[in-house]
Amino acid sequence: MAFPTVVNSAAANSGANTTSFAFSFGFTATSGNLLMLCVSNDGGTGINAFSSPASWTFIGELNNTTNRLAVWCRVSDGTETGVTIGYPAAQGVAATIHEFSGYNSTANIEVSTFATGTSTSPDPPSLNPAGWGTEDTAWMAVCGWDANPHLTSYPTNYTVAQQSSEWNNATDGCGIAAAVRTDSQLASEDPGAFTIGSEDWIAITLAIRTNVNATGTATPTLSSFTSTASGTHTSSGASVNRLASISLSTALSAPLSIG
Repeated sequence: MAFPTVVNSAAANSGANTTSFAFSFGFTATSGNLLMLCVSNDGGTGINAFSSPASWTFIGELNNTTNRLAVWCRVSDGTETGVTIGYPAAQGVAATIHEFSGYNSTANIEVSTFATGTSTSPDPPSLNPAGWGTEDTAWMAVCGWDANPHLTSYPTNYTVAQQSSEWNNATDGCGIAAAVRTDSQLASEDPGAFTIGSEDWIAITLAIRTNVNATGTATPTLSSFTSTASGTHTSSGASVNRLASISLSTALSAPLSIG
């Protein structure tokens, strides 16, 4: 088996209501590897929208009036040690980062819809990648929540690179959790639920294809991302902004640079 490998991962939070969060990864990413950045905050209204980090590709976001979850990706140029996330109103923020090697540079990152609810069980939606079938796919389950509940468990089988971070004070807070599954060849996946204290939550599922195709031949090295589906990152509003997939393209010769 040749699943994409999580070579580094981390999580952190702002520790206060601020308008900018400098997220230090605690590692330097390796050039050519895939970085997946997930961010949650405790404000879901338009004034609390994130500003997309420079040179990161926006995948999607949802706000449900009390909290917001957003996802970005990037191909490393070998210099990334962190990222700064900005927003116009002071709020708490929590984030995770996962660095993958061994991913397919000619396939899409497939993305589910966002799910949202108010309960103890944030439940990422099922996902059946349109671009491939039963392979060594890495599945990533992510959830973000409002206020001050604590995470108590991850979805069953999501044992790789479990990362979570929570922040709260007397009046508000937020949390995030993400984990990866790479234990079984599956054509589709329904991750199952995280467990938290009862609160508003948002969840999403992502699929990252292996760099070995059905005949066992390695695919080329990725040099950049190109968005190929509808949907853009907006700074306000309550609707879902989601790319159905992110196309991994070798059209550009130079790797992306961090801003």
